[in-house]
Amino acid sequence: MASYCSVPFGMKPSDGFTMALPSGKTSYTSAVRIGNWNEEAYLKEEKKSEFFHKKNRGELLSQKTDKLLETALSPVSLSIQCDGYLYDGNIVQLQSSFDSTLVLAATPSPPEPNTNDINTFLPSCAVSASSYNQPCTRNSFIVFRLNKSLSQELPITYGESVILQTVQHIGSLNLYSDRSFFQVMNKSRNQEVILCKGGTPSNFWRVIFPDQGWRLEKEGSPVPVQTDIIFNHVFSNKYLALEDSKKMTVFGAEQLVKLHDQPIKRSLWQLVVNPATKK
Repeated sequence: MASYCSVPFGMKPSDGFTMALPSGKTSYTSAVRIGNWNEEAYLKEEKKSEFFHKKNRGELLSQKTDKLLETALSPVSLSIQCDGYLYDGNIVQLQSSFDSTLVLAATPSPPEPNTNDINTFLPSCAVSASSYNQPCTRNSFIVFRLNKSLSQELPITYGESVILQTVQHIGSLNLYSDRSFFQVMNKSRNQEVILCKGGTPSNFWRVIFPDQGWRLEKEGSPVPVQTDIIFNHVFSNKYLALEDSKKMTVFGAEQLVKLHDQPIKRSLWQLVVNPATKK
């Protein structure tokens, strides 16, 4: 028996409908195929147009990431102190004494593809220890003394409380920690440290002498730069320290920084200023 397919009354096979063949396959006419090709070409052009629109507005994810890196790595001039002591308003780096290649740094989250917000430092961001130790926006901090009744001409002393604040380029965020900040998935269970706005007791840090036997003797003495010190968190009475583990960031793998219950070798830091102060 000859196989055939029926055509609706008043239509021709070339009018763009499908024909059911006895074999179970569907045959499409040339008009249907041309329509599909036109649709695909239109969608490609639409995607291309959207891409160039986002590119011209700087909204591509790669452009956002480049802008974030440019902001975070902008050069910063550290303070120059001829007498070698720390003063209110000094711009410094916090260099780890345990590993002198690492400095404390702000670690913003990567930009989101569907938002126009490039500055992911705000409203808060994490911190880590970075091997990129050239003074820049993300790894330079301003030290402010808490007791504003003292003259700025007087150096900051051991036992005095300070605020560690990022430079203005990324929003003047303060180093912060709270006793409720624990990362559940972190095996160390040590207290989190972040950067955020505000001036609460959770932002206050005490500069103390590293040798416990001389700590009381040194209290009230000027804090020298380029010398080992410890940062004690006033609110929780814990100590800023490096962790053993690393985390992936937009800048690569970097060392974690948390608060420890007791001062250890990893909780030793140095305040780095302009190399011109080195003797």
